[in-house]
Amino acid sequence: MPPYLTSYVEGAKEFPKPILDSIKKENGIPIIEECWKNLFGLYYLSDVVGKAWQQLYTPNSKINIELHKYWEILANALKDMPEVIAYELMNEPYVGDIYSNPKTLWFGYSEKNLLTPLYDSLTQTIRKIDSRHVIMFGHMP
Repeated sequence: MPPYLTSYVEGAKEFPKPILDSIKKENGIPIIEECWKNLFGLYYLSDVVGKAWQQLYTPNSKINIELHKYWEILANALKDMPEVIAYELMNEPYVGDIYSNPKTLWFGYSEKNLLTPLYDSLTQTIRKIDSRHVIMFGHMP
């Protein structure tokens, strides 16, 4: 997880806790070779990753605001490009903070209550700039 996103998440356990005890770091950043020693999917279960996803889904949180700014910039840059087929809003979204809200693990809960409202909001952001290109929506695995 990028350090700038971690700085937006308050009150989270240090990455990659509670699933893994620790990962060796250099200058506060996990060493990639150390990370490769574990299954990638385990990192989704770390507290800070879940809380970061939850922030992404929370309207007007720092991460949510940054994601909307990203799509504004991208839509402005690509709106007149015929080579662009579509915008894919998110690849492989995660359910959110499973520790603070275990309901996120219920089938369909996060997709209905977190992801769909985010997609609606991002679509409005893009449509203010670009009404031509297709917007693609990925679902939760």
